Amino acid sequence: MSDSHSLRFGHPVQNRAKHKHCIEGGYRKTFTDYLDDVSTVHHDASKFSSPLAAALSDRGPEVGYPLSVEGWIRGNPKTKDGYMLLSVKLRNNYRP
Repeated sequence: MSDSHSLRFGHPVQNRAKHKHCIEGGYRKTFTDYLDDVSTVHHDASKFSSPLAAALSDRGPEVGYPLSVEGWIRGNPKTKDGYMLLSVKLRNNYRP
């Protein structure tokens, strides 16, 4: 397993009243193409040493797509992965 770094984009918006609200959205740009396990070409499931890896290597038939053939293009290795997140926080300060 290789290490990979990501860049964080986003900024929280906060309300400093008695009731605190914070909404933060962000996008993480990674420097790898293996976050979603889709890169380069499809490999034959019989070549995996783990039965679980073989079962998860092509899940297309579960949603009506044909079983992939070894060598089919699965992704674009020139396009790196990224992901988005959204965080909503609500806090109420109770004072005795």
